[in-house]
Formats: sequence, C-alpha cells, structure tokens
Amino acid sequence: MKKIGLLLFVFIVQMASAQESLVGSWKIDHIIGYKNSWEAGENENEYMITPPRLMKENMEMFDYGNWVVFKDNQTFTSYYTAPCGNDCFPSSYGRYELLEDDQIKIWVDSIFVRGFCKEKELHPKKELGVFVIEKSNGGFHLIKKK
Repeated sequence: MKKIGLLLFVFIVQMASAQESLVGSWKIDHIIGYKNSWEAGENENEYMITPPRLMKENMEMFDYGNWVVFKDNQTFTSYYTAPCGNDCFPSSYGRYELLEDDQIKIWVDSIFVRGFCKEKELHPKKELGVFVIEKSNGGFHLIKKK
C-alpha cells in the first residue's frame, strides 16, 4: 500500500512541476490567438514552445521571432520581435488557467498589430479552448482538445 501511495505522490508532483514550468518566457511558433486570417475565425490547434537560447559567455543573446510569456498571475503576452523596426509586429494578450491532468485553458483578450503594415486593434475576449500540455524535445506542445 505504501508503494501505491508513493507512486501516486510522485505522479502528482510530476504533473504539478510540468504545469509550473510553463511560467516564464518561451519561443513559440505562432502568436497565440492571431493569424493573418484570424478575423475569419481560424485559430491554431497546436503551439510549440521551446526555451530561449542559452546564455553565451555571460552575455544574453537576443533571439528574434515569436515569443510568449506566461506570467505567474495567470496572464500571458505573445509577441513578435525583429532585428529592426521595419516589420509588422503582432502581439496578443490574454489569460490562462492551468487545469489538472496537464491541460491549459487559454483566452485571448486583445490583439494589436503595429509597424509597417495595416495596424489593427482587436478585442475578441475569446476562449481559445483547452490544450493538452505534452513534453517534447526541450519544450512543450500545446495541443487543442477536440
């Protein structure tokens, strides 16, 4: 009986640590809740997040592209960076809730597009759904539940 209790305890700790480890800055393949055709109702069904590059010789390397920051107050910011200001810069802001069983529920509250493109400001306040958190090579896949 003690072995079953110990195994259950280890399983619960692993689930909690997977969820807790999402808090922080991540590279992401797409801006959460935004696509060029977002207004047509299309959203991503999967996101891949990976940790940023490691520090090199005590100097942090700046890494361009898409980012997401999951904050410990259950909000997130997802945005795009580029080496110069001559680009289109989408960003989204919203909330998330870590659920039991390695799942995350995501809402997008606002989307802004700035820069050298048609500027947009959207306030969808939309639930994107529940995503299963799966560990992958050095990061996580967030896969939308059907």
